[in-house]
Amino acid sequence: MIFAIVFFLINGCKKDGSSDVGNLTISSLSKYSAMPASQILITGTGFTTDKQLVVRFSNNLDYQIDVPVFQANGTQLIVSVPPFINTATEEFEEGTVSVMVVIKNNTAEYASNKIENFEILNMPVSLANDGRVTLLFINS
Repeated sequence: MIFAIVFFLINGCKKDGSSDVGNLTISSLSKYSAMPASQILITGTGFTTDKQLVVRFSNNLDYQIDVPVFQANGTQLIVSVPPFINTATEEFEEGTVSVMVVIKNNTAEYASNKIENFEILNMPVSLANDGRVTLLFINS
């Protein structure tokens, strides 16, 4: 019994005091391109229902955003796709990013493998004249 407790204390905790989160891995995405605000299903292992579970969309040009998970279980999670913002022009546009799952706690982050080449499509554009949709909403 004492051996089991000592083994857990030595091997069951990381140096920062948190417990091991297991093998956090993404195996597939339901889509490899999507419009902002649409949802994607991520399949993998080691997911938790922890509130600190986020999906990180990033590229190597300073774009990075952590999106809270909408729904999760041990092998699947659902997340909304964020808009892509070109960090040089500060404009919304289409962009290619990496996707990874991250578990955050107060002292550490645990990250999955990256799925490369996920394409965030352009935001939808209204074909109505400026103010037309608002005016219709007000008059209804």
